[in-house]
Amino acid sequence: MGCGWGGLVLHAAKHFGVHATGITLSERQAQEARVRIAEAGMETKAEIRVCDYRDLSCETNRYDAIASVGMAEHVGREQLPNYFDNTATA
Repeated sequence: MGCGWGGLVLHAAKHFGVHATGITLSERQAQEARVRIAEAGMETKAEIRVCDYRDLSCETNRYDAIASVGMAEHVGREQLPNYFDNTATA
């Protein structure tokens, strides 16, 4: 959640052998992250999706683990319970 420019997604895929999915609201960040993933030859191990955490219906997968990168600051204190409820069901 909040994958930024794809650094954590790429690192996890490269160094831990996982299939990593990044979720972001920013089309610009998603495009750059996809370029970085392609340049590293990791397209089969990493992907980026544009989606709002409040609408995880864009997600069809269940995850073994979720990392939240810089999202708490953007979500705001009042929305944290909703944020955690939504990510817990992903």
